[in-house]
Amino acid sequence: MGYVRVVLIAYFFGASAGVDAFYVAWGAVVFFTALAKSAVDMSLLPELSRADGEETGSGKSLVAAVWWFAAIFSLVGAIGGMIAPGVVIRLFALGFDAERIRIGAVMILCLIPFGVAAVLRPVVDAWQLHKGRMVVPGVVEALFNVVTIPVFLGGVFFWGVFSLPVSMSVGNVSLLLLSLWIAGDFPLRPGAIPWRSVKMVMKAAGVAVAVVGISGLYQVTDRFFASALEEGSVAALSYAEVIFALPNAVLLPVLLIVYAKTCSLFAENPSRAEDATRQTLAIAWGYFIPIGMCFVALGRPLVSIWFGYGAFDREAVNLAGACLSLYALCLPFVVVRSVLHRYALVRQSLGMVVLLSVAGVLLNAFFDWFLAPHFGAPGIAAATTCVSFSTVLLFHWYVLPSGLNRRMLRFLGIQTLIALAWGIPLFVWGLRSELLPCVAGMASLALHLFYGDARGLFGILPEQWRPLEVLRFLVTRVRSGVSVFRKTQGE
Repeated sequence: MGYVRVVLIAYFFGASAGVDAFYVAWGAVVFFTALAKSAVDMSLLPELSRADGEETGSGKSLVAAVWWFAAIFSLVGAIGGMIAPGVVIRLFALGFDAERIRIGAVMILCLIPFGVAAVLRPVVDAWQLHKGRMVVPGVVEALFNVVTIPVFLGGVFFWGVFSLPVSMSVGNVSLLLLSLWIAGDFPLRPGAIPWRSVKMVMKAAGVAVAVVGISGLYQVTDRFFASALEEGSVAALSYAEVIFALPNAVLLPVLLIVYAKTCSLFAENPSRAEDATRQTLAIAWGYFIPIGMCFVALGRPLVSIWFGYGAFDREAVNLAGACLSLYALCLPFVVVRSVLHRYALVRQSLGMVVLLSVAGVLLNAFFDWFLAPHFGAPGIAAATTCVSFSTVLLFHWYVLPSGLNRRMLRFLGIQTLIALAWGIPLFVWGLRSELLPCVAGMASLALHLFYGDARGLFGILPEQWRPLEVLRFLVTRVRSGVSVFRKTQGE
């Protein structure tokens, strides 16, 4: 439903100054709250289990202490946001004019309740997981847009673009209250603070904040340089990112689940884990090169079909479409980097991960600075592709040099040439039409995968992960599901 919300934003406000201001304000708040969430997610739950194992009841004291530390952190942030919201906007969007700074400052104030709830809710979620209520946090999170969309639609005619941050705050505060109500045993009184456990949490949280904070700087940097461009540039990049994230959101978790199983091999046999990582990389390259080319070729048609209604005019479609095409060039690099990043962590090469991540942020800032003045918002999207390509090479060089052997390079070259052969004509066609190029793009992608597999182009992939085998598996599962449904209906 998050995509529905973005479509509604595009319909009512298009790529306007108000949407620019919203995405900067939203990005600023989420940057800081994401640091807190990652710190809790990666540090509290393991320490809760250890603390309760050593002394019954100490887990309650620990989670209550972390709750109040989080409350103090969010209170300090809220006070800072209330005192100087305009300063926050200038910090993240130095190039904004006075009107967008004014709108953004009001939005910061509207988003303060969202930020407070976003810091506190992960503590409650960690307690739920610790108590074995594994489904509860996911179910509660799924209700976010169920709350925000009606509030947004109800307020859009009264508050205009400010209904965006208001609906976000109403939604997140509602979920915090719901989480506390479901977790009726959540401890709010810390009692005797278990300082040893608190120190362990803080130590692990520091590492999490460093890693997540560095990765979050990519988007912050992009929006910082986009703020100096024409009105609607920040919005266009943000809309393009929504579509760009779709294949990642659907397919990357599947790939990482497969890879997670191979990581367990590392303690037993590091060489087997390295082989499994190379296989995972082959799967990533094999599928995401043609998928990425499909999104490159269909950038403009996809944006038009997805967002091109209401206030989202033709100029906005062309701008966001160009950004999407350039973002999509880096899709396979982003996926491969995710795999290599996790492999480096399994090898306990945290220092190298941080160093390469910092190098990526610095490269991103340089390319944004160099390309944005000449090419506008599409230049910023192109900078992301340049950085993704560079960091993948760096990760390969330092983490898994054998991952780019001669056989793999030949596979990458063939896949890229075939994708270009159908992608370039499709891109030219997509500049003049919308629906038919999308149909042709899906057909080209299917031919690339399935006919290419039949011709032996995917022999480097593990047999069960080749396109035709995956298709047979899916067809079998669908038939099995239909058969079970028919039997149920017959009974």
